Amino acid sequence: MIQNSHELAFLVNRGTEEADLVVFLIMQDLRIHKLFNTLRLIGLEDPYCEPDISLAVLRLCGYKGELDDIYALYLHMINYYCDRVSCFASERLTEARVIYRVLNRELALYNDAGQYAGRDNAKVDFLKTDDESLQSVQS
Repeated sequence: MIQNSHELAFLVNRGTEEADLVVFLIMQDLRIHKLFNTLRLIGLEDPYCEPDISLAVLRLCGYKGELDDIYALYLHMINYYCDRVSCFASERLTEARVIYRVLNRELALYNDAGQYAGRDNAKVDFLKTDDESLQSVQS
């Protein structure tokens, strides 16, 4: 867990404390998914033991509606990026920031009643803009 404080050092003065916390949790979620996906590859699978912090991430981003659409998008992004996860915190930070930006963009499409007013192709749109998002976060 010492590495966690090292990862937090990357977040200092990058945004609001709440945004930093969400990005940090997304970084941890990437690591969790990477570990459990690797365990599944070697035949060890017990979903009961796999932590799920996605609800906490979504709630901290301000999401208060039904989880289906945004939850599916979040898991899609986590699974997409967990294959890219390395031991370098700076790379996880970049990927986590992209996920955070996409979440905020999609959450902005919810109306006051908590209904999704966004696109049905949010997953496809995310993949199309992935490289652009990575470049904008890195600069």
